[in-house]
Amino acid sequence: MPVHSNSNQIPDLLEKSSRKKNESALGTDLSSAIRMSGYGFFREYFVTTVVCSTFALFITTYVVHPMTVPTPSMQPTILVGDRLFVDKFTLRNKFNHQIFATPNRSIQRKDIVVFKFPSQPEILYVKRVIGLPGETLEIRNKTVYIDEKGLDEPYKFHSDPYVYPRHIGHHLFNHNLKRDNFGPIYIPNNSYFVMGDNRDDSADSRYF
Repeated sequence: MPVHSNSNQIPDLLEKSSRKKNESALGTDLSSAIRMSGYGFFREYFVTTVVCSTFALFITTYVVHPMTVPTPSMQPTILVGDRLFVDKFTLRNKFNHQIFATPNRSIQRKDIVVFKFPSQPEILYVKRVIGLPGETLEIRNKTVYIDEKGLDEPYKFHSDPYVYPRHIGHHLFNHNLKRDNFGPIYIPNNSYFVMGDNRDDSADSRYF
């Protein structure tokens, strides 16, 4: 028996075949897009992390450095556990080659400064500038004299009323012999004499 083909079914078959191809192509495109979006996300995350880390390292190295005060040597002005942001740019910019139109200033008496401990550079000390280069400093009975003139220090604090005499001979706590009577000493160029506000409990220029 002869088979009669229905010509009306041919377009349907072509349309279904075309639809399957389009769906397959669409699936492939979606998979590629998902893979590309995942790759783009991780690339963006990596680039952002690197940029932020580099920026933070630059800021903490050359501009400002956060720190927590671990000792009571600056009490009552600065307490144990206080968090500070140290300006590392302004003073350094004054001593080094000054960058045009940027802040700079020289160290002045009574400034609070942060510096590396001479024998252990990894340790940061917070003290107040008392003596400047070219001056003669002396401590007499807990009072600081600069070039024979008494220094007004409303910020200082004495936790121990006892005054160690200048000439006491041998003492069990030799470290304290310089606490209340010290000098006189001449402060050389590019050097500063620093002390803690808590004068009876501060490791400072009297001892190193």
